[in-house]
Amino acid sequence: MEAVAKKLGINVDEKQGALANLLVNGALGLSFVGMGLFGLWVLGCIVGGMIAAGGPLGFVSSWFSAVTGG
Repeated sequence: MEAVAKKLGINVDEKQGALANLLVNGALGLSFVGMGLFGLWVLGCIVGGMIAAGGPLGFVSSWFSAVTGG
């Protein structure tokens, strides 16, 4: 972070650098939590679809029917 600031000609003291690192780490952590929740939702949708279709083979055949319009 500080190297980028030096290239841009911005003076950054230690407190500002520490705060910037904390904010970036928090944003990354929040993003990973969001991606994890999204992944769980996708998995839940797939499992629910398999249950509704009567199993994995029914799920796949229903998917192909939906894609081909048959």
